[in-house]
Amino acid sequence: MKLRIIPLGGFEEVGKNCLALELLPAGQKKGDIMVIDMGLDFPGPNLLGVDYVLPDVDFLKKNKERIKGLVITHGHLDHIGALPYFINQLGNPPIYATPLTIGLIEDRFLELGFQDAKFKVIKPEEKFSIGAFSLLPFAVVHNIPDSVGFIIKTPLGSIVHTGDFKFDKTPADQKPVNEKLLKKVGDEGVLLLMSDSTNAAVPGEVVSEKEVGEMISSLIKGIKGRIIFTTFASLISRIQQAIDVCQKCKRKVALIGLSVQKTVAIAQGLGYLKIPPKMLIDITDIKKFPPHKVFIIAGGSQGMEGSSMERIAQNVHRLVRIKSGDTVIFSSSTVPGNEIAVSSVMNGLVDQGAEIIFRKALGSGIHSSGHAQQEDLLKMMSLIRPRFFVPIEGAHYMQAEHIKLAQKFGIKKKNCFMLKNGEVLEINERKEIKKDSSFRASHNMVVVEGSRTEVLNEQILEERQRLAENGICFVSFVSSHSFSRKSEKKKSKNKEERVKISSQGIALNEELVSELKKKASRLFKRHGLRPGSGQKIAHSLSDSILSRIGKKPKVIVSF
Repeated sequence: MKLRIIPLGGFEEVGKNCLALELLPAGQKKGDIMVIDMGLDFPGPNLLGVDYVLPDVDFLKKNKERIKGLVITHGHLDHIGALPYFINQLGNPPIYATPLTIGLIEDRFLELGFQDAKFKVIKPEEKFSIGAFSLLPFAVVHNIPDSVGFIIKTPLGSIVHTGDFKFDKTPADQKPVNEKLLKKVGDEGVLLLMSDSTNAAVPGEVVSEKEVGEMISSLIKGIKGRIIFTTFASLISRIQQAIDVCQKCKRKVALIGLSVQKTVAIAQGLGYLKIPPKMLIDITDIKKFPPHKVFIIAGGSQGMEGSSMERIAQNVHRLVRIKSGDTVIFSSSTVPGNEIAVSSVMNGLVDQGAEIIFRKALGSGIHSSGHAQQEDLLKMMSLIRPRFFVPIEGAHYMQAEHIKLAQKFGIKKKNCFMLKNGEVLEINERKEIKKDSSFRASHNMVVVEGSRTEVLNEQILEERQRLAENGICFVSFVSSHSFSRKSEKKKSKNKEERVKISSQGIALNEELVSELKKKASRLFKRHGLRPGSGQKIAHSLSDSILSRIGKKPKVIVSF
């Protein structure tokens, strides 16, 4: 018998988390497959035109008849966002998740028109089976309620998958992690620990959510004017804490941003968020109340283009404009890669006269991370005490730090494995572990662009980057019959007038345009309409522009 661990996403980056486990009976090459999470990632600035990045699930598509189920740790997009793009292609296997997570997945499915999902509700510390796997979910504290990790029983031993977690003895809307349960599991013996690595390079332990709530309460009570409060849309505990303070201060609450509005509606409908009657008002009604009675919760804490906060910062939001006396509270950390966008939003708000509060008093602003830092990661290891260790959910520099912690705890270096997406780790019945060099799942970059989901075309991406950097120039030759006979003599003396030139993404002055027209006319006279003439003219004009201004735009010639 063999157990195969097959990472499909999230093992080289923070995002698009997806992991397959395969249990092969003795002497067989195929066995039951279960999948943990299926998330998306947001594109970096180099992925022009890309909406989302997805894990490569080609291995699952080819083996869909053996997929016994998908288990989901929690409702963040980096764990659920890819489901609507792939669930049908995988044969629509059952999805096991907690109630809030299911509610958020259903919302994603409805957005993309899928309504036939098979959901199975799970609860912490209630066992269930998926094929040959027996699972016991355990509640973890994270920045969204209903988050779980999994204790997975196999004939070869137990695997613990932490999901995203932190240890917090005073969480706002969740119970602390059941450390006694984890210690009991560790006492019984754990074959493999797979643990969240997002904050593995950060010393210390995460600040309690209670402490964050106390700071938010102090701020809201002390501010006299209108407050715009922005945080992650899924951070329900933070939203609840803000609403509780507003109730005491008799402030009305308005929501802006589709993601915030939808998450609040889902959480409120399922009982995870409690809002007093008549406290929520429509954003169009904020003018009916004095500024000190208004509290706006806005999406877009990461400054994403088109988000509510980005539009407010650009002074183009249809319903909310910054006024004298406004205070904007950022109750969030800046996700790596979003620093420029967040700074731009803050600058825009300040320039309009708003006061910004993004204090570093708690180490990362008015915010507590949902991911364990080094002390808590060591604590998880001390409870589980695994034989083998695999860091998950993070870039490799994060995972490398996590492995250092594992070795510090006492796990042998040879028993720690840093994996790449698509690599296969195999454990046999003698409890021997190794990377399977004979097989690697495909690990292409799969992207969503508009209504299409496909493997990224590198050539198209390179072309987009060239266009973004160098611009484009349009050269058109006007047909001679479009001129009157009276003007033919004049045109024969000024043949460059037969050429029209325009550009986008690159500035061409009048002198250069005039030179290009003359050269285009000479080239047309030389090459005419013979096959390939347009390409020759385009290359020559592009080189001319390069020699003059140092940029080589794409030139498109039309006759």
